[in-house]
Amino acid sequence: MTGRPTDPRDQLESTTAPAGLTASAAAAAPSDGASTPTLADAPPSKFTVLLDPEAAAGFDQLAVDIRRLIGRRVSKGDLVRALIALAADDPALHHQVLAELRVHPAT
Repeated sequence: MTGRPTDPRDQLESTTAPAGLTASAAAAAPSDGASTPTLADAPPSKFTVLLDPEAAAGFDQLAVDIRRLIGRRVSKGDLVRALIALAADDPALHHQVLAELRVHPAT
């Protein structure tokens, strides 16, 4: 991304592209003839999400509740990965996320 959105809640920063290349430039880079890497071979992606105070408090409470229920430390990254996997695999949850985004669009 060359410019920043005006709303900080819309900012996502991906750091999977090689140094000096944007993610789109890395995707468009010519192949060196080696086999195409699989998703399992790809480095993890890192995203930054800015939450408003209410959303941050809700996320903190979710983390505390989950940790209490399973009796061990769970990182917020683990929570986000679990939520993404559930939303991707469960059509009903997928539609709930879609409905929530339609009702409360980012401003």
